[in-house]
Amino acid sequence: MRTTDESAALKQFIHGTMEKNGSSVLDSTLLGRTITSLYGPAIGNAGQYDLGQLIARWSLRFDNAVWNPTFLFYLKRGNILTSAIARSGGAKEAALGNKISNPLQAGYEKALILSTSSNPTQGTAIAIYKPRSAANAEPIVTRVFGGQTLRAESRRTSDNLFDDNAALSNVGLGENMSKLAFTDVFTGLLNPTKLNRSGTALAERKYELLRSEVYLLIGTPIAIRDTIARIAATTH
Repeated sequence: MRTTDESAALKQFIHGTMEKNGSSVLDSTLLGRTITSLYGPAIGNAGQYDLGQLIARWSLRFDNAVWNPTFLFYLKRGNILTSAIARSGGAKEAALGNKISNPLQAGYEKALILSTSSNPTQGTAIAIYKPRSAANAEPIVTRVFGGQTLRAESRRTSDNLFDDNAALSNVGLGENMSKLAFTDVFTGLLNPTKLNRSGTALAERKYELLRSEVYLLIGTPIAIRDTIARIAATTH
């Protein structure tokens, strides 16, 4: 179900010291990235409360020994499923990223459908889907605490998705895991002290938030296709 409620959005650090048990939670070695005029509003150099670069990943991981679907479907715009593609267990993320990103640039929905059957009306399938909504087109929003939206931007430098059922030993979850994911790279969020003039009333103070809309769908590939069509028809 789509919602316009962004109360669960990630808001940039609000005024005040970020401390936990009396100690700073910030790693000073990671601070000080430069934010240039290419990165949304030109605010100057990043400070200790800025996110100069932001990597956001929405991923689904599962154990191939428990469930290992052998086929992948793409979905063309216009509600058209591709023929099933056999998943390749030896492929690495970079290779799969290239394989998947190229057709998506030619009119495909941002959806990956994994299935136990090559027949789209049979088997069990699971999918992640990222609709062409306003939240995904312009995920970084500048607002005031009074509620007014001042600006919505992309600031996205990379927008990838991939299906990786190669070994994921690097994440400490075993040697036989799959990962299905969207990965976005943004130029970051800015801390509100740089967005405000001193003495500004609270209701007029600015902050930035990150929003997105991603769906996890389960069914046959055809059922998932039809659900995506219903979601896409209400995209705003």
